Amino acid sequence: MPGYNHYSDCTCGWCQKFSSLRGSYDPTADNARVSLQELGFNGSWSSCFVRPNARCPVCFAAVFYYSNSSGSSVYFDELGWPWPKHPCTDHPKCKATGAVSAQPVRGRKRGEIDEVGGALVAVGTDPKRSFRERYASDPWEPYIVLAIVRLGFDNHLKLESIMAPGDMLHTTFVSAKTTVAVRDLVSAQPGRICVLLPDFSSKVFTARTLAEPEYLSMFDRSDD
Repeated sequence: MPGYNHYSDCTCGWCQKFSSLRGSYDPTADNARVSLQELGFNGSWSSCFVRPNARCPVCFAAVFYYSNSSGSSVYFDELGWPWPKHPCTDHPKCKATGAVSAQPVRGRKRGEIDEVGGALVAVGTDPKRSFRERYASDPWEPYIVLAIVRLGFDNHLKLESIMAPGDMLHTTFVSAKTTVAVRDLVSAQPGRICVLLPDFSSKVFTARTLAEPEYLSMFDRSDD
């Protein structure tokens, strides 16, 4: 996974630098909570790396607004499997304003990620540990679909990380009925991909990572 998707218990170079914030960033807990609110942090793991792009019209919580290729829209509390919908989603007022004008979800810049991380250290909050305790799994990384080649039941995808814009993943999964469209959101872990269905339920498939040359060769095969 890209460096943006690691955390303080990881031993990679980026996360070791992240952990050093414990000594260099020392605001009071109250100031840190204010900073997290101003940064749009909603308590989720993904909001450490992606700024929520909307607010719930019922409770005003920071949420992730998403409209799929079928024209349906939803508020999520977390990006990626298990795609938890915001609790107010079934509220009539929330439904009525589902088409609010919101920016596409985008990854935070490195400096902003460091600000969020430092504030979390100050308040003693670990969103990754909370995710593990709640779902008995490490977080899945959210991606946006940039391109797709479908050959028979094989779905070959080019994905861009939302947490680390510019980081690409080429992957493939097999399904006779389920596919995705360009600009759809999916999430992935090594060997697995989670696809959002039109009703915003989700389905997990076994996936295989492709080298870029292998992925590009699929375009030639699709023309045959």
